[in-house]
Amino acid sequence: AGCLTGSCDPDQEDALAGLEMALDVLKLRGVEVNRYNLGHDPEEFAANGLVKSAIKESGMLCLPMVLIDGQVFCRGRYPLQAELASKLGTV
Repeated sequence: AGCLTGSCDPDQEDALAGLEMALDVLKLRGVEVNRYNLGHDPEEFAANGLVKSAIKESGMLCLPMVLIDGQVFCRGRYPLQAELASKLGTV
């Protein structure tokens, strides 16, 4: 058994679970949601200038990173559902 984030931090695991649920709701509402994993999708990280420069500047400490409409919304942690709701409307 392992943990979803690889960090095995219960708070991060809870935040990730909340993010997963919020993303599912957004998808059901027709919002385009793309989720990438550095281990599986390195080309997506390399192709995004904001993400690439953040990794170059801060290393892996900037991950996870959430972009909304091409702008950095959250970095170094998963956003809370309340934060997403505030930014995007009720999630």
